[in-house]
Amino acid sequence: MSFSHYAMDSNMDSYQFANSSTAPTSIPSQNSDSFGERVGVTVYVGLLAVVGFVGNILVIVSVAISPRLRTTSYAFIVNLSVADLLINVFVIPAIGVSFFDYGWPHDIFWCRWLCYLFLLCVGVSLLTVTDIAASRYCFVSRPRQTYRKYFGCKSVAIILIHNWFVALLFIFIHSWSGISGIQYHPVLRFCFLKDSGNLEFWYINFIMIYFLATCFVLIPCLYCLTFRTLYLSQRRVRRQTAPRSRGSFGHWRQILHPAEVKLTKMMALIFILLVLCFTPVSIMHFFIVDPIYQRLGVVLLLTNSSLNPFVYAWLNTHFKKAYKRILLCGKGYRGRVKPLVV
Repeated sequence: MSFSHYAMDSNMDSYQFANSSTAPTSIPSQNSDSFGERVGVTVYVGLLAVVGFVGNILVIVSVAISPRLRTTSYAFIVNLSVADLLINVFVIPAIGVSFFDYGWPHDIFWCRWLCYLFLLCVGVSLLTVTDIAASRYCFVSRPRQTYRKYFGCKSVAIILIHNWFVALLFIFIHSWSGISGIQYHPVLRFCFLKDSGNLEFWYINFIMIYFLATCFVLIPCLYCLTFRTLYLSQRRVRRQTAPRSRGSFGHWRQILHPAEVKLTKMMALIFILLVLCFTPVSIMHFFIVDPIYQRLGVVLLLTNSSLNPFVYAWLNTHFKKAYKRILLCGKGYRGRVKPLVV
């Protein structure tokens, strides 16, 4: 994500204003993008911003008005939607303008602000996805008292505040230490950390390796343990409830509410989508590839913030009903439903 291979290009020196107080005033003479390509990418990015804004607003309002969605599990989803909403409102439109108007933003303040906001939202999303995996494992493998102790209302509120605090602390330390500046990458139309020096290079590599280790080691292990525990528990129940004689009948008894099983699968799919959208850019950080693939990686990364609301509606009937209720302004709503008690 640091894209250092293009930061070394001499034709881009005037745009690397990592530690300068003045912004570049000239546009690079070498612009290989055709007008059609610029319009196409701008339109797509603009649609991402609009669709993501509407979708994430629907998610937040749905949880607020639907008793079945007002649980600690869905509080993590709201936190994800808030982070995605910030990207949809501020980061994606700025990148869209940058793709169309070559070289924007020209002001160092906005470049730093957009970069830090993007890092803040990505950090919060990653921490939240990790918390979701841990909560799902605790839910299926530990007694309900233990789950309520560590993932009850007060505990989840503390966890979510902790996620934002940690992400903000990282940004503050980065800004205060001066280990790496902020620069605008003209090939990618994106502001990110500068890593032209040796210390900066290893600093950003450490961040990338931490991200990859979390996505490919910690969270997958938690979900594997979760589904393994769920599978073994269901097998144990089948054996215990099997008919003992030819005339008796066993009854299937679920250990978990079916809605919670579906919620666990939905959370796992959200994690898979995050990995699919973030992995290409993360891997390309360590290799020299064509700029067009780097741009596609950035666009794919931005797409993730607009996909989640549709996954919720696809896999969760409560979200689907809440979306319809909001979009139809409450028409045809037959009354309130009882909240799901876990």
